[in-house]
Amino acid sequence: MTTHTHTTNAALSSQAAQVLRTLALDEELKWRIPGDPVLGPLARKVARRYVAGETLADALDRAQQILAAGHCVNVEYMGESCRDPQRAVEETDTFLAAARLLPPECSISLDLSHIGLAVDALGGFATPGISRSQPAARTAEGGS
Repeated sequence: MTTHTHTTNAALSSQAAQVLRTLALDEELKWRIPGDPVLGPLARKVARRYVAGETLADALDRAQQILAAGHCVNVEYMGESCRDPQRAVEETDTFLAAARLLPPECSISLDLSHIGLAVDALGGFATPGISRSQPAARTAEGGS
């Protein structure tokens, strides 16, 4: 590989990374793509291999199937950069429901910005309802 090719590849990689960061932080785009009649089905098709489903019920069913096959399961509640306090509370409630309903053999993870880190500099804990996640997370991990 020549120096010119390496420099060009590095520049393209940097540009692609910036585009992906911009898309990941675009709140409107996150809601528009799934509802788009062309892009929505395409995005779901691409993600199907990695995503257990679009609902908690889908994820619970898929987790049970994977466990029954003798494999480990980690369920990630996907999403990030939630900047609306009410939506952060709703997302926290959904995450807590998943933590309670998943089989104990499963692990569960999320991006803290999904439940309010981006809403409050203190980690979302000042957002109403967010602090409820602490006891449930300990319970989900097998603690008290």
